[in-house]
Amino acid sequence: VLSMCEDQAIYRIDNDGLASLDDFFPMGADPPTLTPDLNVDLDSLPIVCVIDSGITDDGFVGPLICDRMYPDRECVNHHGTRVASRIAYGYVPDGKESEIITPLCRLIDCNVFHEGLRETEMISVVEEIVLRYHSVCKVYNLCINFPGNEGRVSNLSEKIDQLQSEFDVLFVISTGNYMEYIHSQTIEDVLKDDALRLRSPAQSVNALSVGAAAPVKRNGCISNVDQVVPYSLHGPGISGTVK
Repeated sequence: VLSMCEDQAIYRIDNDGLASLDDFFPMGADPPTLTPDLNVDLDSLPIVCVIDSGITDDGFVGPLICDRMYPDRECVNHHGTRVASRIAYGYVPDGKESEIITPLCRLIDCNVFHEGLRETEMISVVEEIVLRYHSVCKVYNLCINFPGNEGRVSNLSEKIDQLQSEFDVLFVISTGNYMEYIHSQTIEDVLKDDALRLRSPAQSVNALSVGAAAPVKRNGCISNVDQVVPYSLHGPGISGTVK
C-alpha cells in the first residue's frame, strides 16, 4: 500500500496483510454449569461494540444484543460469540459446579470478519462503525489482528488513534497470538523475544491493548499465576510505548 500526499510523492510503503483471527480458547477439564441472570434492567447497562466474526443469538449473549451492523452476514465460527461472552459476563473460574452470571453490558454485533479480509478494508470498516455508533457506544472491542509493519505504526493503528481522539471513544484490542510458543522453554524466553511484539492494530498508542494472563497454574504450562501466557504477544509497542 502506497501512502501518498497531494504532491503525489510516495512517503511510505505499508504491508496490506491478511486478517488473523486465532480461535484459541483454552478450556479447563470441568467447566461450570452457567445460568444467566437476565432479570436485570438491560436498558441501564452500558454498551460495548464487538468487532469480530459475529455473535450467535443464543440464550447467554443473544438477549444482550441491541443492534447488528451486518445482520444478514453469517457467523463464520464461534470466535465472536466467545469474545462477546467474556465481555458481557467476565471471567468465570473453573471448578464450580454451578454459577449464576449477571451481564455487565449490552452488545452491538459488528460481524466484519471474512476470509481474505485485508488491513486496508479494515480501515474503512472501523471508521464506518464508529461514525454510526459513537453517540451511543464509547467502547469498541477488536480481536482481529494483522501482521506487523517492520517497526512502524500501521495505517490501521493510526486510523484508530484518530477515531479515538475525534469521537472520544476507546478501542480494546487483542495483542495477537503466537501459535509456535510450544518451542519456548521459559516465559522469560517469550518476553525477551522482540519477534513476539504485539501486532497491528494493537500498536495504537491510545488503545487498550490486551494480552492473556494465566488465572491458575496448569500442568504443562510455563506460566505461573498472573504471568502472561506463552501464546500471547506482548509489549512494549512501537518506540517503547507502554503496552
